[in-house]
Amino acid sequence: MKKKIVLLILVFFSISCRKQKLEIEKTITISGKLISNRTKIVYLKMIDNFNYLGDNYIVDSTMVSNEGEFKFKVNKSSSNLLSLSITNKEPFSYRVLREIPDKYYFGSCAKFFAAEPTFYVSANDSINIDWFNREGLDSVIHKTHLKKTQNLMYQYYSNAHKSVAANLYEEDSIDYETAWNKVIKDQENKLKLIDTFKIRTTESFENYMYTEIVLNNMNIYLNWFENKYPNRVNSAILNSNNDNFYNQILTKYSNHLWNSKSFEYYKFTERFVNYHMNLKNQIFKTYYEPTKEKKQIAKKVLKGKNRKLYLSVLEKQIRNNALRKTIYPN
Repeated sequence: MKKKIVLLILVFFSISCRKQKLEIEKTITISGKLISNRTKIVYLKMIDNFNYLGDNYIVDSTMVSNEGEFKFKVNKSSSNLLSLSITNKEPFSYRVLREIPDKYYFGSCAKFFAAEPTFYVSANDSINIDWFNREGLDSVIHKTHLKKTQNLMYQYYSNAHKSVAANLYEEDSIDYETAWNKVIKDQENKLKLIDTFKIRTTESFENYMYTEIVLNNMNIYLNWFENKYPNRVNSAILNSNNDNFYNQILTKYSNHLWNSKSFEYYKFTERFVNYHMNLKNQIFKTYYEPTKEKKQIAKKVLKGKNRKLYLSVLEKQIRNNALRKTIYPN
């Protein structure tokens, strides 16, 4: 009888330990030390730019200890773009897309992802961070301890305004092909910091950075091109069957499986749909309001995961606009 009891106790503890190990394996840890006099609460946010109209961006919040320490336990899932914040406001990119959706094509802003610690976390990552939060973007410093150093993200976003694409307006005499070649050369230098073999894995950190860098360059370059060469743009729209330079760049959108967490991916998806609206209407516009016609175009030209994501956003925009017209008919 005693042997049976001992055996049952051993089995119980064995099951308990296995269960505890499984629970640990199902979570990732995000911890660190915050140096700030401004708050005693830290918020963990999930940034999903294809769901910028949603309000479920706060994953959790926690109190900071007297020593500035904090810790989150997060369930493992597919890869996510996460940020730490001392406010419960929506992410910066959400704010822009909500308030001025027609200005989606504006260049990348360091404030979106550099002003607060932002990480691209896969299912096997845990984060430990030293976070110094003071007034002003330049004094927000964070150092992470990860298998792969994601300080690359902070450095990229902080210096995005120095890229060749972002400074094309300062070169008055440059032609569009020379400008594009300079942008590509600058892009190639940035991509040297990434293991480009891993961009084949759609949800990898490397593919996230690849998506941000490449599509940001394409977005900014096209802004410049459309502003400087309006006649070429109009000609490309009227003669879309021609293999012209403008159409070639836009169709590059379909040549890669971009990372769905990327802000630049959302922006270029919006641009791509508006481009096809232009082809249908035979006129150039940077933005079309959400309508059933736009939804039909999006269904036709988008493929893969982003098709479902974008159509969901568009459906919400159409419903919200209809509701506003009901409440404010004039």
